Amino acid sequence: MNKYVVRFSFVCILLSIVFSACSETELINPVVNSDNSFSSEEQESSSSEGGSSSSQDPTGKSAISESSSSSVNSSKTSPKSSSSEFKSLSSSSKTSNKASSSSVSDVLDRCKSDKGDSCEYGSIKDSRDGIEYRTVKIGDQWWMAENLKFKSDFSRCYGKSDANCEKYGRLYTWAAAMDSAGESGTNGWGCGKFGYYCAPTYPVQGACPYGWHLPDSSEFETLFKVIGGQNYAAFKLKSSTGWAEYMNGSDSYGFAVLPAGYSYEVGDDMVLGKGAQLWTSSIKTSNEPYMVKFGDDAYTTIKIFYANYANSIRCVKDTNDLPSSSSSVASSSSVALKFDDREGWPIDVPIEAFLNPHVKYDSIVDTRDGQVYKTVAIRGQTWMAQNLNYADSGTTPSLLGRNWCYQNEPKYCKIAGRLYSWAAAIDSVKLATDEKKPMVCGDGELCELPEKVQGICPKGWHLPNNKEWNELIDLLGGRLKAGKILKSKTAWNGRDSFGFSAIPVGGRFIPSTGVVNYLYGGQDAFFWSSFSNEKERAFRLNITGSAEYINLGAYGKDFGQSIRCVKD
Repeated sequence: MNKYVVRFSFVCILLSIVFSACSETELINPVVNSDNSFSSEEQESSSSEGGSSSSQDPTGKSAISESSSSSVNSSKTSPKSSSSEFKSLSSSSKTSNKASSSSVSDVLDRCKSDKGDSCEYGSIKDSRDGIEYRTVKIGDQWWMAENLKFKSDFSRCYGKSDANCEKYGRLYTWAAAMDSAGESGTNGWGCGKFGYYCAPTYPVQGACPYGWHLPDSSEFETLFKVIGGQNYAAFKLKSSTGWAEYMNGSDSYGFAVLPAGYSYEVGDDMVLGKGAQLWTSSIKTSNEPYMVKFGDDAYTTIKIFYANYANSIRCVKDTNDLPSSSSSVASSSSVALKFDDREGWPIDVPIEAFLNPHVKYDSIVDTRDGQVYKTVAIRGQTWMAQNLNYADSGTTPSLLGRNWCYQNEPKYCKIAGRLYSWAAAIDSVKLATDEKKPMVCGDGELCELPEKVQGICPKGWHLPNNKEWNELIDLLGGRLKAGKILKSKTAWNGRDSFGFSAIPVGGRFIPSTGVVNYLYGGQDAFFWSSFSNEKERAFRLNITGSAEYINLGAYGKDFGQSIRCVKD
């Protein structure tokens, strides 16, 4: 009898241990506790994921976790500015004793399920092409709830199908995503271009509409954290329909990632219906940016991807839509302004209307006459963003008889600035070495000039030389493209990416003795250089309206051209 009692007691003890272990497992199972609002079907789908997870931090190192969560220290050298450094990326196992990178109490409740949709939605219209997008607020961030469709260079439709573009949005190389050509801004200048050094200034608008930008890795991390961490982020953010069998997500927050696929090269498109990849603005090297990958797993990874491959884009809203100084600049899209010799120039609008409202300008006051000029910093150089309009020949004798308004109409000087001969531009009388017979370098004389010539520019500024013009041209991608990047958007077909805002004011020409022509108003812009190596000719920069290229060549010193000054 005692034998049976002992055996029965031993069995009871074993059963007690088993039941206790099962109960404890339920309490710590991250699949159950990482999102209290998961349905039983979602829990089953998520719990089917096994093994370890890996991700990349912004330095490119892998973070692999096994039975417990582990974090990756952030790189000491961040690709972001020092004021907004990267948080470290972390990954944790799906069998971790912790719910995820966020505790249950920190996780945002889902706002969308089969029972209803209470997510906070909005919409934006892209002013560039009129396409409207649904937006959604998740935590403190506003995201586009659709992939970008803006057509730009180096973007394409999956399978070259317009229907795929309409449904899934376009696929972009990283150069297109970062707007490396400076179509809309300069923060991503050169990124993704082979051989270019890339140093983004965050946030990077990239290909996104005004007021929105291409998210960096830390902004995706913020999104993942607020919904419970990377382990189940893919499942929660993927659309609930449209994916291949067993790959749909729960779309718990209205983000609705569609399986748009990606592309290695043109014609080499992959995994439509089974995968999606979203670009970030973060980089490991100039040709290795980071992207966010969505596939058949419940978790997301942030990993490097080659810049010439093509992914989708989701934009996130800026905290401040426009630079603080832009309020003083009239929006060029609100007024139709065009220079034309036949139809006349738009003289009854403020000169600021020709500036780029999305660029931050400073200003200077010319103490000689009190005129104010907008200025703009372009990668180490600071330029006047408007043409010089100084005309006091009493104070500056070099100007006497050597400066004009277009067509000799003073009303044009208000918008276009004045046209100057080269002798006036360099202030040749001031440079003369013979007080009895002042040398006028524009009248058949070859002058020895210093490297920097103030000329008739305000104090602290000078007439640009060929070296400075060429530095600007090289920065903008060379002579074949720089012209379009410098042109104002308002007056002609320019991008005005950096806010240089060149306008086609034409010039004054003397084809033969006694003949004066004012030409190319509405077509070209001409700016003097301080460099000359001939008696009769000096160098000038020519931006033409008929092409993107720019030309720096020698022309007659007696021509009347515009002046842009550069800061000392």
